[in-house]
Amino acid sequence: MNSRALEEALSSVTSYKAGVKAVVEEKVGQCVAKLEQQESLSVQSKENLLQILVNSISISQYLS
Repeated sequence: MNSRALEEALSSVTSYKAGVKAVVEEKVGQCVAKLEQQESLSVQSKENLLQILVNSISISQYLS
């Protein structure tokens, strides 16, 4: 193989690697965003459930 062919092959591999890296970074970023959103919703759901329980206790004490 000559030097020119090796340089072209190296350039192709480098370009491919950069493209794959960009796609992986984008997809990982999307996954992180989704996980953060789910975590936030989970915390909010827990807070809402706690508030419902507190309200239920208050109502049951009022009715007693």
